[in-house]
Amino acid sequence: MKEKEMYENLLDAFIDLDVEKHKRIPYIKEYREIRKLHQEMINKMMEYYTQHENTYQNKLTQFLDESYYKGNIKLYNFEIDFSNRLDNQVFGDLVVYNHIPGQSICQAFIDNKKVRAQRKIEFVQAMLNSKLGLFEYVENKEYGRHILKNILSGQTIEVTDQKLSVPSGKDNVYLYDRVIEFEGIHFICGIHMFFNKNDPDIRKFIKRNKGKYRPTSQLLELFQLTKQNEKSTISKKYRKASLY
Repeated sequence: MKEKEMYENLLDAFIDLDVEKHKRIPYIKEYREIRKLHQEMINKMMEYYTQHENTYQNKLTQFLDESYYKGNIKLYNFEIDFSNRLDNQVFGDLVVYNHIPGQSICQAFIDNKKVRAQRKIEFVQAMLNSKLGLFEYVENKEYGRHILKNILSGQTIEVTDQKLSVPSGKDNVYLYDRVIEFEGIHFICGIHMFFNKNDPDIRKFIKRNKGKYRPTSQLLELFQLTKQNEKSTISKKYRKASLY
């Protein structure tokens, strides 16, 4: 076994032990229950997607084509490899969340009463209201609670995430991801794209997008930057420091 691979396996084991050790802290228990609810909703939405696959692929294609011709989204060679984790996460974000106005799977769940329990309805609404952002790590408040700064908007938020508590070089990277707020807890979910702060391409992206929120075009641009320049993104060990 190579030294790097051995290190990564040891880091995995350490992360798992650390997560298990702290899982009974009251606010961590609440966070884990909300993450479980999120996974339940995502599973149901992906099942719904498979039942309406052609419809949503056509909606997405039409939306991207129209946006491209209107000049709202700069597209290069947008292709999805469904065998790739990141490609699946990006595609899922495009169809589940609020990219296509009024036609996301979240909106369909609300309009068609696919969930009936009031708390689950409120959670789907929270998913619909969630936003993407490019974040830098500011500080750890206490175990599992962290301050992140949205580089594009300048806003800071407190997120709950157990695996961010593990030392992992997170001070040297930006994280592009979706943040959902539910019952007072903000948590990261979905994309997990990491960029070295010294990468000239990410610096140019920040300069062009400072103060702007263009979720679809920004998502696609960063996705394509990651695909074109994967070696500039952070190593595997940091990817494991954020809960998938």
